[in-house]
Amino acid sequence: MLFELYKWQKPKSYFHFTFVSALTFRYLLIRYGRLGRIQLQNCVLHLLLHSPFAIFALKTDNMSEEKEIYKHSIPVQLRFNDTDALGHVNNSVYLSFYDLGKTDYFNTIRGLEIKQRDVDVVIAHIDVDFIAPVFLNDHIAVQTRVSAIGNKSFSLKQRIVDQETGEEKCVCHTVMVAFDFETNTAKPISKEWRDAIELYEGHSY
Repeated sequence: MLFELYKWQKPKSYFHFTFVSALTFRYLLIRYGRLGRIQLQNCVLHLLLHSPFAIFALKTDNMSEEKEIYKHSIPVQLRFNDTDALGHVNNSVYLSFYDLGKTDYFNTIRGLEIKQRDVDVVIAHIDVDFIAPVFLNDHIAVQTRVSAIGNKSFSLKQRIVDQETGEEKCVCHTVMVAFDFETNTAKPISKEWRDAIELYEGHSY
């Protein structure tokens, strides 16, 4: 009786599975009242453990949490004046670390030292999450990757990690916009930038 409706109307898709599950749960509550709540819990457990659609949803969820690959990494030499009265690296210093990583990343993917007059991308947005403190004697590195490329911008994801433990200390998301300095307007990402990024990262966007 517990799974009559589920067995009678076997779901053929994820959305159908959701509809049939809701129908089954409502039936149990109306038909059995308080006892139905216990049966409802058993039914939920059964569906989670045995439904191919639920398993597929779990697998899909896990796929979104796949480990990100950072091909570019550069060590950072900490200085005494990077720290504050609390003994850890001050939050205001982190952006200079990310700028160091960003500059080296650009030089690496373009295969040359980019001159200031030749830079045609500008920062449009920065979002930083401070996860764990960094202390003066820590050995850290800035890792950089491009997470997405649009028509006129691309997104950088950078993080500061402990080189010895791999612990993630801070994460930074930056949006870089292609910019025409003669017209002072945004422009499409150049083929040179797109090709260089895709070649280095090893995939298209």
